Amino acid sequence: MAVFVGGTTSANQLDDYEEGTFTPQMMSSSGGAANASYSVQSGKYVKVGNMCHLRWDITWSGWSNINATIIIDNLPFINQGYSAIGGYGAPQFRDCSGLGSDIRIYGNSSYCAHNSNRIYCFKYNSSGTEGAASANSSGRVTGEAVFYVS
Repeated sequence: MAVFVGGTTSANQLDDYEEGTFTPQMMSSSGGAANASYSVQSGKYVKVGNMCHLRWDITWSGWSNINATIIIDNLPFINQGYSAIGGYGAPQFRDCSGLGSDIRIYGNSSYCAHNSNRIYCFKYNSSGTEGAASANSSGRVTGEAVFYVS
């Protein structure tokens, strides 16, 4: 058991550490799991206590059933964020070439869904209006997020 500098009390113990991998997937809220071919589906996480840091890299081609809100699915933990707004956190994207250009030009408003293992991809448009991010039939999404888990 690791102990933080500053004492040996239970509040200073790092007693719940876990790291691992997972297989993220793309889906759309009304089209279901992506009918696509994946060339990369890689995810890593580090969980310390109730906080979990997630990283993912997904590359696909030939997605034919794209419709409605785009979702990054199959994350390894259930997010217990703030339920009053339906989600919590602000997932960050490093490469979102698989999503429509608005998210790259005008900004990301995606969120980690409460009581779920999904990230809903939202963006702003040129008018500053929030809306569902569209996906391209081929592309890549990499990024990171922090979940509060129980």
